[in-house]
Amino acid sequence: MNNNYLEYSLTPTNLLMVSSIDFDPNDEWIEKIKISSMPGHFHFNLKFELRENAIKQSQARLKQKCNMLLAIIEDELSFSYGIKLYHPHFLGLFLDGDRQLATHQGIIIEPITLSQSDEESLLNKICEVVQNRSSHVYKRLYRNVLQIADPIARFMLLYSLMQLALEADNQKEVDNFIRITTWYDSNLDRITTRKRASYKETIYSWLRNAIGHTQESYIIGGRSYSFEEILVEVDRFVDELSLITRQAIENNKI
Repeated sequence: MNNNYLEYSLTPTNLLMVSSIDFDPNDEWIEKIKISSMPGHFHFNLKFELRENAIKQSQARLKQKCNMLLAIIEDELSFSYGIKLYHPHFLGLFLDGDRQLATHQGIIIEPITLSQSDEESLLNKICEVVQNRSSHVYKRLYRNVLQIADPIARFMLLYSLMQLALEADNQKEVDNFIRITTWYDSNLDRITTRKRASYKETIYSWLRNAIGHTQESYIIGGRSYSFEEILVEVDRFVDELSLITRQAIENNKI
């Protein structure tokens, strides 16, 4: 067993995994990365085993290198299946038995499960992106937005990120894209709230505009909805919007 390594516990808020992998990250200081999980637990362990020449490096530089690779792993986890992540829990830097104290703690919420083939595919993808140093700015932005706990803020930033990925100059271009995705439901379209206009917007654009306008109430299908009820709808649709935003990034930026 390699006695020189950095170790992290990573806590997805909504994923249970049982598969494991270890691989050579193609790095001058890191000999092997091991990703393992415990059945029934919400976290999995990441161990960065160090090469002999790494022992001569400062602890700060070793942590910086591992944090860079860890960020790529987090990006891929988040982007592949919409997995929400919080700060990793640093378990320690082990150099000949000398251990630093942990500094961060993860948060556990609700699980989702993947098939074993999907898990293996994800872990192999992580191996590939780490070896190739495939850090991607839009994956990083997406992961950071998913970490936002407040659903209203997350919804608004997801919409903005989608618009950015599409390089859309106006809402019509955004709605045109949404309408060709598998998550689009024309029955959810609503008449715009703009004055002296009667065109329909997708539910996502309508909700985004409703938040921006912050009226006390809205008439929908002959019924008056309070702003608080609109916010409940935002919470209902934010996860679908995250999937649409991810597709916008895949189609236009990757």
